[in-house]
Amino acid sequence: MRVSPDYEGPGGVLGLHQSRSWTQSRSRCSPLTGTRLYLPPSPIAPPQLLRAGPTYLILQLNTNSIVGDGPVIRREIEYRASRSPWSELHGVNALTYKVWHLDPDTEYHVSVLLTRPGEGGTGPPGPPLVSRTKCAEPVRALRGLTATEIQSRQLTLQWEALGYNLTRCHAFTVSLCYRYSTAGGGGGNNATVRECLGVEHNASRFTLLDLPPFRAVHVRLTIANPEGTKEGREVTFQTEEDVPGGIATESLTFTPLDDMIFLKWEEPLEPNGVITQYEISYQSIESSDPTVNVPGPRRTVAKQRNETYHMFSSLQPGTTYLVSVRARTSKGFGLTALTEITTNISAPSFDYGDAPSVLGESESTITVLLRPAQGRGAPVSAYQVVVEDEEGSRRARRELAPPECFPAPASHGEARARGSAHYYAAELTPGGLPEAAPFTVGDNRTYNGFWNAPLGPPAATPSTCRP
Repeated sequence: MRVSPDYEGPGGVLGLHQSRSWTQSRSRCSPLTGTRLYLPPSPIAPPQLLRAGPTYLILQLNTNSIVGDGPVIRREIEYRASRSPWSELHGVNALTYKVWHLDPDTEYHVSVLLTRPGEGGTGPPGPPLVSRTKCAEPVRALRGLTATEIQSRQLTLQWEALGYNLTRCHAFTVSLCYRYSTAGGGGGNNATVRECLGVEHNASRFTLLDLPPFRAVHVRLTIANPEGTKEGREVTFQTEEDVPGGIATESLTFTPLDDMIFLKWEEPLEPNGVITQYEISYQSIESSDPTVNVPGPRRTVAKQRNETYHMFSSLQPGTTYLVSVRARTSKGFGLTALTEITTNISAPSFDYGDAPSVLGESESTITVLLRPAQGRGAPVSAYQVVVEDEEGSRRARRELAPPECFPAPASHGEARARGSAHYYAAELTPGGLPEAAPFTVGDNRTYNGFWNAPLGPPAATPSTCRP
């Protein structure tokens, strides 16, 4: 014990200050009365954290070393959230304590208060322990997923505002996952596209881009933090229609005839909606027949959605047509598929009926009126007058026969030698018959190497003026 003069009061009374070592505490004497004053106890060190959970902290009070005077008869825990001015005080009757009912992922300041009996009472809080609770699993999944704008290739989505009361953690992620099928029109592989995108913490809207038109898109929101995950229910949205994709050119198949074309095609690989119509256009662009005017007028035909074929009729033989096909949805027409198709060259034809008109006849000749032929896909290279012997009455007739009627030219002499019923009496150039002109069969002249022999009994009739 150390005593030192401290204060001289009235009447010469000397006040004393007493200092002694007792668990690092100090007591004082009153300078007026000499009475000892006791200091309230307080911990030297903060409490120790044993374990942290989402809603609790388990602490060791750590009150072995104190300042002030003992004995300690009561221990209390004082705690508050770092951002809160309010604190709570709990009495403790053990050296460890579990602080309950805390908020997840929140920083707390925790101090210990000690109390001695009698004078002095409760000391100031000891040094605080600053500790954070763990995150808790999200309370539930996000709700209210709706579409605020739907277009053919994008969706704008929104959902409820996100807060701590739902996430139960300040470190969390929001994922927007979606899927759709790539199956389109015209067959092909049926695959599914899946993708998950991260969403900003404070966002409650998101726009999905580059989606396929007229497709069911399945969307799901997910909240995740270090302690768990909550998946929302999947919501399905339908993108709007768009103009269809182009019809594949390689799907166009056709069968050309001399004056008709049969065309087939397939639905676009990307219909992008409900096909309502097909439009076919065609135009002559080139012809081997010089009498055909090209380019010709452009014509258009509309076909129903289930009609993926068309028969073009009344076409010109030997003529190339530019044909286009395109599909339509409620949004309009798509890209056009183009192809060129050439009709077959046909046999030339005359504009009269069964036979040329007979202008006159004699014992050895028949005079007929010849007219120029229609090329039907190619220029006329030559006119051939064919004479056929007939039994019975003498009559002249001209018959439009198919090309296989007279497969090979045979002169009068060759025909007689083979016993053939017909022979070639003349061959005329196209320039030799620019317009209708009379021609005498049996005039005993030679035309381009063929002898036009006089007719004799039985009657010989000009069967064909073959171009």
